[in-house]
Amino acid sequence: RLVATSAARGDFPLAKQRAKKLDTDNPFDYLELTSLSVDQGDLKGALSLAQKGMVLAQPESDLGARYMILPVAVVSLLSNDNPAAARHAKDAAQKALAAIDKGIVSDSEEDAALALGAALVAQRAGDRGLATTVLASLEKQPMLLKIPQIEELAAVVRAQEARLSGKPQEAIRILRPYQNGRERFQTRVVLMDAFADSGETEKAKEQAEWLKKRRGLAYVELECGHCLQALNVADSNRAAKRLLTATAVAGAN
Repeated sequence: RLVATSAARGDFPLAKQRAKKLDTDNPFDYLELTSLSVDQGDLKGALSLAQKGMVLAQPESDLGARYMILPVAVVSLLSNDNPAAARHAKDAAQKALAAIDKGIVSDSEEDAALALGAALVAQRAGDRGLATTVLASLEKQPMLLKIPQIEELAAVVRAQEARLSGKPQEAIRILRPYQNGRERFQTRVVLMDAFADSGETEKAKEQAEWLKKRRGLAYVELECGHCLQALNVADSNRAAKRLLTATAVAGAN
C-alpha cells in the first residue's frame, strides 16, 4: 500500500524505493509492481512483472490464481496486443464462472467481479462475445447481481456494449444512476468515452477531470484483489492526456 500511495502521488522514486522491500516470491505483490510500471509508461516491464505474478500464483487453485491472470490481459491490451489480451481475459472469466457454477461460496462475489472485469478488458480488445457470455451466466445468479459492486460492474459492461454498438446515449442512461459519489472507477471511464462519442465535449472533460484527480482511487479500489488496478491507473493517465489535448486545442483556437 505504501508503494501504491507513493505512486498515486506521483513520487515514483519513493515508490520504486519502497517496491524494493516487496516479497518477490509473493505473486500478489506483482499487482502494485505491474501498475507502477504501467504508470511510468514501461509496458514491456509491466508485462514481464504481470506474467511473473501469474506464474507464481498458478500452482494454487484458488481465487488468487484466477485473478492474477487479468493483469496480464490488461497490460497486453495496453501494449496493443489485442489477441493476447482477449485470450487471457477469456481464460480468467471462464475459470471464475466455473468456480461460481460449483456453488455460491465466500469467493463468489470476487469471482463475479473478476468475470465482469475480464469482460471489460475483452470488450476493449475487440472480443464483445465474452461480455454476453459473462452477463448471461451471472443472470442465473440473482443473489450475486444484487450485490452493489457486482450490479454496478454488470451495468458498466452493458453500457460499454451499448457504446461500442454506436449508442453512447444508451450507455450514459445505463450509468446515470450510479453517479452517486460512490461509483466505480470504470463507471466514470465508460461515461467519459460515451460523452466523447456523443459529442458532449464538456461532459467528457468533467469525467476526465474526475478520473485525473482520483489516482489514489485508481490504485486502491478493490475488486477481485485489485485485478483492474493497472487498467484504472492507465485510464487515469489517459484522462489526463485527454485534458491536455483539449487545453492545447482550445489554446490554438
